[in-house]
Amino acid sequence: MSWEVPLQITDATEHLNAGTLNGKVVGGSPTGFAAFYMKSVQSLFVTCTMGGTPITALSLLITGYNQFNELVSETLAFVATSTLQTTLCYRRVTGCVITLMTGTPAAGDTVSMGYSLVGPRIPMLAKIPAGGVVAVYDVNQVGTQPTFVASDVVSGVARYNVLSSAVTILTPTTGHALIYMALDPNSIGL
Repeated sequence: MSWEVPLQITDATEHLNAGTLNGKVVGGSPTGFAAFYMKSVQSLFVTCTMGGTPITALSLLITGYNQFNELVSETLAFVATSTLQTTLCYRRVTGCVITLMTGTPAAGDTVSMGYSLVGPRIPMLAKIPAGGVVAVYDVNQVGTQPTFVASDVVSGVARYNVLSSAVTILTPTTGHALIYMALDPNSIGL
């Protein structure tokens, strides 16, 4: 069994461009956030910019639907200006709620949401049994292939995705990157 998975090219602000936290409180969402469908099922990269104000920590609860149309959620915890990746892959994101904020936000405190092809999580399009072996190749890559690590179950949450190494997945400047996945039937007893 094999399949190809298209991935959205890198765009750090595709779904939210510097949504301000100014005036926001726990239970609210960054200004400008609205539910959205992903262009391709894959992980999100979320950037938190702490603009030198008293904010020292921020946690966001991301909620949405995975590639199997199951409702899932996870929390991203920021302690400084940084970019974090979701551990799940999404087809639709329905919520981004502030669950913790230490300090009082100001205009320089923002959140952006988008994509990256540097170490993305790539969805499995089938629920692979524990111990299953998946071969993954970047069909556009002309040099060294990225390495991939299965991300099956952590803390009881099934992820059903693979994590690419920090090697940038080669992609055209427009369109989508393309990853090729294949199951090894001898390793999963099919």
